Amino acid sequence: MNERERKLQLPEILGVPKKGIIFSDLDGVWFDEKANFASPPPEDLAIIQEAKEAGYWVVLNSDTGASPLARYSQELGCSPLVIAENGMVTYAPSAGIKEFFVPIKSLFDEFKTDAAAILASQSNSIIIMGDATAIVREDPIIPYKNSTVFLINDMRECSFGVYVRSTNQLGKMDTDTELTNQIKIMLDKLTRNAMTKWSSSNVLLACKSYPEVGSCLVRDPRVYKAKAVARMIAQFSEPLDYYMIGDSLGDAMDFPSVGSRVTTCAVGNADPRLKEIVTRTGGIVAPEDSRISKGANYIIQNILQIG
Repeated sequence: MNERERKLQLPEILGVPKKGIIFSDLDGVWFDEKANFASPPPEDLAIIQEAKEAGYWVVLNSDTGASPLARYSQELGCSPLVIAENGMVTYAPSAGIKEFFVPIKSLFDEFKTDAAAILASQSNSIIIMGDATAIVREDPIIPYKNSTVFLINDMRECSFGVYVRSTNQLGKMDTDTELTNQIKIMLDKLTRNAMTKWSSSNVLLACKSYPEVGSCLVRDPRVYKAKAVARMIAQFSEPLDYYMIGDSLGDAMDFPSVGSRVTTCAVGNADPRLKEIVTRTGGIVAPEDSRISKGANYIIQNILQIG
């Protein structure tokens, strides 16, 4: 066990939940990225509070950057602890916890610089660096008309994320699927170059695009949500219940590595393949006609009835 792993001692810092931990993805579960992260309805805030009162921690486990994820966690009333950047960062600002699972920060800082330079060379392009998820959520009319806008998520510390947008004559941003695919190809080349340059560090990078929401993400594929969950639950010797709520295949496919201790659940709008896995493993599947966040609400209601 290295020095970094010894630092993270959750029971000593945050205590132990009475019943267990409900891990949950963010996008497509509580907030809808396509609808600019609409504020959570009262019934969702109420069910999270009910889960907490019943003895569960509700921990967001997402590819979102640590600081924005902690902000969304606070808005939802979840646990102060979050798992960010697909398992790379464990963060609880109120408790002074911030741990990096695979902190190749210098690599991603350099990657961000190289990517920004290439994106800036695109025709009629605008680079905006900062909390990209907040900018998308606010859906502003920005002062760049008929432009290509790249929102580089500067809140990420162990990965690289960029939203690809086009603006109309008023400056309103919209997704651009074709352009997003082009940027994915460019980032694929950049990841190959980075791996060649950093070969002595045993670097492995993967680029994934999300054309439906106009974003691309580059991260280390050896670090994933389930790996961070396994590391976290290993710290609790008590017999606790663990659940993971998600909407994509990545929210379930890695969890067999954690063993039978985590029950995977799927919201109504989830990938059909995730629903198949959840059904086969005895998890909870929300009705397809439920609202995007109502599915998570439904799942937690069922968890509380089981508990």
